[in-house]
Amino acid sequence: MAGTKSFCLVGFAVMSIMAGPALGAYITDISMVTNPKYIYKIPVGQTPGKFQLETSAGSTNVTISLVHMRVNEVWGYDIVGTARYNLSGSNLLSDNSTSGKALGHFDDGATLTISGSIKNLSTGSTIYTGTILTATVSDEFDMYEDEPLNPNWMHAHQNFTVTGGALSTGEAEGLRIMDFVAHYSFKLCTVEGGTNIQNLQGGNIKASLGNGSIQIAAPTPEPGTLGLLAIAGMVGLGKRRGL
Repeated sequence: MAGTKSFCLVGFAVMSIMAGPALGAYITDISMVTNPKYIYKIPVGQTPGKFQLETSAGSTNVTISLVHMRVNEVWGYDIVGTARYNLSGSNLLSDNSTSGKALGHFDDGATLTISGSIKNLSTGSTIYTGTILTATVSDEFDMYEDEPLNPNWMHAHQNFTVTGGALSTGEAEGLRIMDFVAHYSFKLCTVEGGTNIQNLQGGNIKASLGNGSIQIAAPTPEPGTLGLLAIAGMVGLGKRRGL
């Protein structure tokens, strides 16, 4: 009898996967605008510099706006309210700038916290408020100037490992995100003092107001992986209930 019940549980799990995202809807893209004053800072009297987004008040808790999240090819959720992107600094490992093109290589280990409120656009309801996502930079990365095509446009790409937040636990209508990459683009940057960027030794790099964007891209689990996770969860539930 127990075997029959376990078989039914497994069958239910498989049908759940076929019917829809039983373990949560996975986010594939998050698009946002941000306006930090700095994207690269050389601490006073210290080296090396750091890749970090910082406000004019010296805070890494920068404002983000127009934050849209895509699930199953639909931009169905926004992050609204007092939304913040808090990224700790990544140390410069080497300045590889050459011929007037800025290029820096930075370490891993920085931490990210995204906070705010999640709004379901189809219902108009706010479904969660608090810490939406925490993650850690998992690899070394580059920040580089888009020279010669777009001088003084700075870009960077950071790989992240998810560590917590609502998009890790699924507590916001089952929304989840896998480990992801964040793509940064800042147009018309200058070295503090108003000069063009040549390398990462000349001073702090300022972002031009209104010209910063961050794009987060994440994969979705393979259907087979979702199925195995669902089956394991159902069987575990059955054992706890003595089935």
